[in-house]
Amino acid sequence: HQRQILEALEEFPDGATEKQLRVAAKLNPANFKPAVEAMKEQGILVECEIKSDRGKKYPGVRFNEISPEQRNNSAEQP
Repeated sequence: HQRQILEALEEFPDGATEKQLRVAAKLNPANFKPAVEAMKEQGILVECEIKSDRGKKYPGVRFNEISPEQRNNSAEQP
């Protein structure tokens, strides 16, 4: 599931809400939430703030400032 999340997040370089990311990754909540939490613990994802076109702010996630190799190696884990 981590690979699907990483691929989906490529579409959102500035980050995405968890719902946007879950839909883009085509995962159900039961599979998505544990994978995102594991990726946060591994340092692949970090929390961020997403601003809508109307200026409203939402919690979101984005890539941590690590290399693509580190992301790919970490995503090999289930």
